[in-house]
Amino acid sequence: MEGKRQETKLGRYSTGELVTKLISMDRKRARLVEEIDKYKAEISARGGAALDDTNTKFIKYYGENGSCAVTFAEKLFIADDLRLKEMFPEGVYDKLVTITNSVKYKYDSKLEMALKAIFSGEYLFDMTMPEYLNNSALFPLHPDVKQVKLLQKKLTGDYKKDNKLLISMFGAGSYDEELLYIHRIKNGELIKLFLPDEGLADAVEKIKGCLTVENDVKITIDAGDMEE
Repeated sequence: MEGKRQETKLGRYSTGELVTKLISMDRKRARLVEEIDKYKAEISARGGAALDDTNTKFIKYYGENGSCAVTFAEKLFIADDLRLKEMFPEGVYDKLVTITNSVKYKYDSKLEMALKAIFSGEYLFDMTMPEYLNNSALFPLHPDVKQVKLLQKKLTGDYKKDNKLLISMFGAGSYDEELLYIHRIKNGELIKLFLPDEGLADAVEKIKGCLTVENDVKITIDAGDMEE
């Protein structure tokens, strides 16, 4: 019935009138899309700037009728897979990298994470997690022995998870500086899982020459998603 009513309503117009109305609506749509793109670009720019100040890849903003999530995505490109293979101890590369039928290389997720950290420089080798947690100048939260043990077990290097953990243990506050150190130390630990200590700095610099990482900021709109 609804389809018939719509058909009857449009049937009152001549073909020329339908074309006129369609073009008019299409112009309105184009202007609306242009405005939407401007709003998305502005929110993406603000989100990208906020993400640059932390090690997180996701931030969400709320309005009165929903939310917009800004995500920072990294895509890893290997310029020279065979050269990269030579940088790792024997067996490591072959164990974690799959050569597909189309001669593409699929990297283990942890190895890819380590390579992205190498490319971005977001790692620390000269400090262990226990050393950092017990350094009151760098980690001024003064954890006791039990808290240090728990932090060593629970910290992951992921901004959201680690921030939630710190808040649960030390109360609400801003932990951005501490979280950045934790992120870099965990990345350093991850990199050292794949590379030997001997010649580590030289190997990292050579690996950097094999990599390219493409950054992309994406925005997701969720109408009805209200802040709790």
